[in-house]
Amino acid sequence: MAAPAGGKIILKNVICLYPSVFKRYLDKKTGEETRYQCGFMFPKSDTETKAKIDKEIEDFKVVLTPQLGGKKIPPSKIFITDGDEKTDSIYEGYWVISSKNNYKPTVLNRNKTNMEESRDLISMGCIVNAKISLWFSDHAVGGKQILANLNAVQFVKAGSLLGTGGGAAIDDIDDFDDLTDGKEECVEFDEDIPF
Repeated sequence: MAAPAGGKIILKNVICLYPSVFKRYLDKKTGEETRYQCGFMFPKSDTETKAKIDKEIEDFKVVLTPQLGGKKIPPSKIFITDGDEKTDSIYEGYWVISSKNNYKPTVLNRNKTNMEESRDLISMGCIVNAKISLWFSDHAVGGKQILANLNAVQFVKAGSLLGTGGGAAIDDIDDFDDLTDGKEECVEFDEDIPF
């Protein structure tokens, strides 16, 4: 029996972390390609986004009642974590999201067109919109977890470089706005984006 799927969440104007959206992430320890991935973080002052995520998690837990068998999933086994609890100070004051996928996510320019790999603007610290979907994992190693699939990412604008390192459906495009107002794609990306 397949595990139930959770809801989808649109993240707006979040900071991009350790993206690997055109190629699978290369594990430096094993030398093996793993999955496509991208992390995100947003300030704790953004209570609206946090409330939206919390509601999706709680709704999904209700759907998972038969799978959980009365047990609770601890916060450490959920895709969003408190940045204050991480060892790196760049996460302080933020909520941090981890998302991965076995299939290549949709990667969009500001005008909603598909981004070419040669024009890869999705980099550590840039500002993006993203679409993630929740899923349930019950694995011998990780136990029961609520994880996030990376469905799509849209470049919004360049941001500050953070740290030291650095197959989705076509309908994912409909969840994003054309950020160029129908004009040719902008070259400068440091202006404020109206939403």
